[in-house]
Amino acid sequence: MSAPTAARNSFALADGYRESVESWADLLRDAARRGMRAPVLAVGDGALGFWGALREVFPQTREQRCWFHKIGNVLGALPNSAHPGAKKALAEIWNAQDKQHARDAVTSFQTAYGAKFPKGGREDHRRYRGAARGL
Repeated sequence: MSAPTAARNSFALADGYRESVESWADLLRDAARRGMRAPVLAVGDGALGFWGALREVFPQTREQRCWFHKIGNVLGALPNSAHPGAKKALAEIWNAQDKQHARDAVTSFQTAYGAKFPKGGREDHRRYRGAARGL
């Protein structure tokens, strides 16, 4: 029986100023000084300070917006009556089996909702395309 592989977990907590780039950069630089390597992927909400700091400290890290926040933004741009169908169509994107199916689901979503609800059909479109690339 082999010994389990030890995993090193890090946690950082610091006071910051309103999610500023500099506050996040300080936290990430401190983590790097303590031995943290650049993450392969960072997932977060739309807080601009985090993304700016990440690009500065770990420029090679790929970025992905959190699906929960993406869905909230899209649904917020649609009337409540469209939510059930839109949720199902959005699920087709994040549950896609590969990049091509995700891209097709994005196109289907835009076709179904873009003309009738222009803001909701366009909301986060570039980010969905980016997420489809990450599959």
